[in-house]
Amino acid sequence: ERAAPPPPPLQPTARPPIQPPQPPQVITYYYFDHFNLSLTTAGLFGSVYGLMNLFSRALGGLASDLLARRAGMRGRIWVLFLVQLVSGVACVLLGAANHSLASSIAVMAVFSVFTQAACGCVFGVVPFLSHRAPGLAMGIVASGGNAGAAVMQVGAGGHQRGSGAGGDARGDGRGMTRLRVGGSG
Repeated sequence: ERAAPPPPPLQPTARPPIQPPQPPQVITYYYFDHFNLSLTTAGLFGSVYGLMNLFSRALGGLASDLLARRAGMRGRIWVLFLVQLVSGVACVLLGAANHSLASSIAVMAVFSVFTQAACGCVFGVVPFLSHRAPGLAMGIVASGGNAGAAVMQVGAGGHQRGSGAGGDARGDGRGMTRLRVGGSG
């Protein structure tokens, strides 16, 4: 006898499948699901994270340089510490700001500015890691960020939307946003 036929493909839904975003845009699906926004509006608010990069990395580097004039390497390290501390506090506040869209966006903007300013501060310190090969040190640090993003994407399995067992709490079948960790599902 022949083997059983393969299972039928997934049944089409009323909505076309949504392509998974890259990591920073996970916030888009958070706004989409949590605040019941359209995907376009959620994407607009989610883009605030990336738009802060237009100036915040440069501000981090500038802050690192200004404190280095006063306190040398110790100033660079302190500004890096303080910027990361504020970023961490903003991250915790972002988790708590889940009842108001306006406060969530405001805290995300602060989180983004300080997180990306920390990147600028890091690149204010990196050239001093190796006096013989500062370019190599910069290259390793820069590629390490990309490699870390790739490992995280593979390790977390990417961002998926799924309806789960019974759809979402709204009952509209859109499903909840979730991260799949390992395996499938």
